[in-house]
Amino acid sequence: MLIFYVGKERYALDCSHVIEVIPMVSLRRVPQAPDCVAGVLNYRMTMLPVLDLSQLICGSPSRCTLSTRIAIVEYRDVARTLYCLGIIAEGMTEALTLSESQCVHQGMQLENAPYLGKTIVDDRGTIQCISLENLLPFRDRVELLPLEVKRVE
Repeated sequence: MLIFYVGKERYALDCSHVIEVIPMVSLRRVPQAPDCVAGVLNYRMTMLPVLDLSQLICGSPSRCTLSTRIAIVEYRDVARTLYCLGIIAEGMTEALTLSESQCVHQGMQLENAPYLGKTIVDDRGTIQCISLENLLPFRDRVELLPLEVKRVE
């Protein structure tokens, strides 16, 4: 799991979805895009939308620090369409290997935050997993993401 922070809380992405973690770079703004869309990134000659998880989760943009990074991720939606996008988060410097027993359901599902997945419990507290498949509502996926992209090499 790739660990990062939103505020003081720890979150995680499944590393099997992560293609690469890159330093924060300048993005091209997209007029009229939702607030959580930080812009687009030219990643190896492919234009990728980039989401700011801090903006999405707590309503304020990620701070620009040395540990603020962009994770290039890919995932398939329920229709099996492959999507690729960038995700900005602070403190993206750690990866953990976890057993399935450390991942537990939190016992609730929030309509306004369907991207919140299982919770990991470790010796430092809890880590909220992010479900990429549920990160964007279908309407936003259609508007923001390519219909289908090949894995970026």
